[in-house]
Amino acid sequence: MLVIKNILIALGAILVMDAIWLGYIARPLYVKGLGEFMHIQDGSVYINYMAAGVVYLCLAVGIAVFVEPKSDGQVINALVW
Repeated sequence: MLVIKNILIALGAILVMDAIWLGYIARPLYVKGLGEFMHIQDGSVYINYMAAGVVYLCLAVGIAVFVEPKSDGQVINALVW
């Protein structure tokens, strides 16, 4: 049950950070530099939600399974891993 809780926490953190990063900070950079590779419709970027969901879930599971157990509850240890 603890692993599921950690997966959900990691998933929430990843979603928030990625929304801020992709939505506000790096969006102009990505559109300018990677515009020809992106799916842009009517001035907005089309997102493949299925692919994004799989990637976010894999990242969250990886953090919960590999990083969290080695951190011993210490944030600095988690950052190293």
